[in-house]
Parts: sequence; structure tokens; C-alpha cells
Amino acid sequence: MDIKGTKTIFASITFFFYLAISGYQFLLLKQQKENQELKIAFLTAIPLLCHGWLLHQSIDTELGQDLNIFNIFSMTFWLMSILITVSSIKKNLCILVMTVLPITGISLIIPASIAQQYVIDASAPGYLMHTLISLVSISVISLAAIQSLYVNVLDNQLKHHPVPAMKGIPALQDMENFLYVLIWTGFFLLTLSILTAILFIPRTGASIPLHKPILSVSSWLVFATFLVGRYRKGWRGRTAVHWTISGFILLFLAYFGTRTVLEFIVG
Repeated sequence: MDIKGTKTIFASITFFFYLAISGYQFLLLKQQKENQELKIAFLTAIPLLCHGWLLHQSIDTELGQDLNIFNIFSMTFWLMSILITVSSIKKNLCILVMTVLPITGISLIIPASIAQQYVIDASAPGYLMHTLISLVSISVISLAAIQSLYVNVLDNQLKHHPVPAMKGIPALQDMENFLYVLIWTGFFLLTLSILTAILFIPRTGASIPLHKPILSVSSWLVFATFLVGRYRKGWRGRTAVHWTISGFILLFLAYFGTRTVLEFIVG
């Protein structure tokens, strides 16, 4: 069997691992079993290691780094899953685990099934640093967007249909606190991403579409405005959700929108 067939089988097995862990987390939540976070984290480490090996095989080629949109999408969710797994050891993130792991599995299957390449030379000083920081910032802000949706749903549920707290479900206050941690972390990483782009990208001689820095800075301004409003006026609830989703959409368009245009339209 050739390497491509081996990678496809390995990716399929890893995908089912993700689904199985997500399903197991759902059963634990349904049965209202608590204090299973460490067990889930250990189980999740298995497909995460497999996923990391597959990403290495897909991205590092003889010609350079294959950073096509599907590999980037897969790496983004891989990083998101790592962040959730590490954070879940001390925090109750069962809802995020159930949501993100299946999507991470799907993101792994796509590049293994579609022959798409966008090979670049990431060896230029600072370029690899900028790329990694950008990916981590997108991952954290994507998690913040998902978390904000859950905060909004739970807030609406408690306001219109008050129900007793269910074991295993994080309290609304805990979910909001974790959301603000994600936003602050994502904002800090986004700031580093923009600074490294200013410092290093011009040295590589690479041409960047104008809308990418405009959208990235716009996203930065959205999160900066929200954090100032949060500090001075105590913005929370739906206001926090709207600002978070707006900033995420701008950043998503800046990166994935640009990649879509470059790979599928410009070619």
C-alpha cells in the first residue's frame, strides 16, 4: 500500500476516535457523571497525536510547506482541540469537547481526500513565527466565537425557561469567565500576529492582498473596542456575543477568505 492509502486509512481511524470520544462525553453528560475531565483529556490525546503526525506528513513536503486551505483548516481545529483538551483538565468544557472534536475529525478527512496544494517556502526569518502565531490566534478566537454562542443560548434559556442546574453543565458565570479569557488571549495573539506581519512579511518580498491586512486590523479594532467597553461599561451577555462574532467573522474572512481567492479563483 502506498503512503497516500496509508494516510487515508490512518485519517479515517483518527476520525472515528474523535467521534467516539465526543459520543462518550455526551453519554457522561446525559448520565450526569462528574469529574471525568482528566479521563477525557487522556483519551483525546490519542487522536490528537495521530492528527499531528498526519499534518506533518501533509504539510512538510520536498518542495516546501503545503499550506493549502484544507491543511490550514485542519491545523486550526487541531490547535483548537489541543487548547480545549489542556483547558478541560481544570475547567468543565464538556460542551466544547462534544462540539469541536467531530469538526476536528472532519477537518482531518478533507485534506486526506482532496488533492489540493499551495506550497510556499516558510524558511524565511520570521515568516514561520508569523504563520504559527496567526494560526494559534485564529484557533483561540474561533473557540471564543463558539463559546459565545453557547453563552448566548444558555443565557436565553435561563431567562425564558428557568431550569434547575444540571450536573456536568458549566454554570453561566463560569462560561462567561472562560469566554473573556479566550478573548483576551486571542486579542493578544492577534496583536502579535499583526506586529510580526509588519516586521517580517516585507522582508520576504511576498505580495499580500490589500483586503487581508484591512480585515485583520478591523478584527483587532473590534476586539479592542469590546475589551474597553467590557472594562469601562461592563459589557456582557448578548453584547459580548455580538462583538465576538463580528471580530471572528472579520478575521475568518481575512485568512480563509484570502486563501479561497488565491487558491480557487486566482490559482
